[in-house]
Amino acid sequence: MAIIPGTAKVLNQYENVNTTYGGSKAMKAQSKWYTMDDVLETVEANIPGGGVTEIIAGDGISVDQSTGAVTVSSTVTPYVAPYTVFTALVKQEGNDSPNNVGAEGPVILGVTYYIADNTNSVDLTVFGAPDSNVGTYFICTTAGTLPNDPDILLQYNTATPVVTVLENTIGNIWFGLNADGDYAINSDGLFTSLKTFINGAMLGPNYSISNMLVSSDGSSTDRAYFFNYEEGVTNTIELNTTRGGSVASDVIVTPICVEIRVYN
Repeated sequence: MAIIPGTAKVLNQYENVNTTYGGSKAMKAQSKWYTMDDVLETVEANIPGGGVTEIIAGDGISVDQSTGAVTVSSTVTPYVAPYTVFTALVKQEGNDSPNNVGAEGPVILGVTYYIADNTNSVDLTVFGAPDSNVGTYFICTTAGTLPNDPDILLQYNTATPVVTVLENTIGNIWFGLNADGDYAINSDGLFTSLKTFINGAMLGPNYSISNMLVSSDGSSTDRAYFFNYEEGVTNTIELNTTRGGSVASDVIVTPICVEIRVYN
């Protein structure tokens, strides 16, 4: 088959017509016959959008002019966010009351657990734990039931805030109870000094910004919460709750929004 030149004239003939020109050699040289297959090849080669018509070599792209082979050596650099983040809805209601969960016990969404015993290495990562080791704290992000294993024991406190984790790219973060109205947001040293941001917090051990809670009709209440994040402390951010200016528990019965960012 052949590509038909754009200036050529085409005359249709049936296939049984003798197309052999019997004139002079010069006249024969000026004549060329094409088939419908040639027409199809010509159309396919020139149809708009039918393929790549031109490749320009540049950074990371080389073209072999003799073969038409194209080599792409450049790579796409993935986007890297300028920070990791922990966002959650947090509420607190309940008095100081330590509890144990053993074999076939429920693992409740949003509760912080401590792995007190796991002799048979039951997989607890299915509930959101970073590992299944004794001594690990974790927030349950997938509720479920412990297996029937007498050598497994989790511990929790009903006064510790309950957390709905929306996003977490920082690492293992969990909540704890220091005292009534005094709670801890904990990590294994992931809150990098001078690179950690938390909504409504002020750097320093003795200063804070109070966030007043309002009722459903928009009227003010005597309840508030605030964060304390001390410069140089990389494992704890304090969450304090007050009522009438005094430290108190059972203040955050409606979830508050918590966002922590750790910049690169």
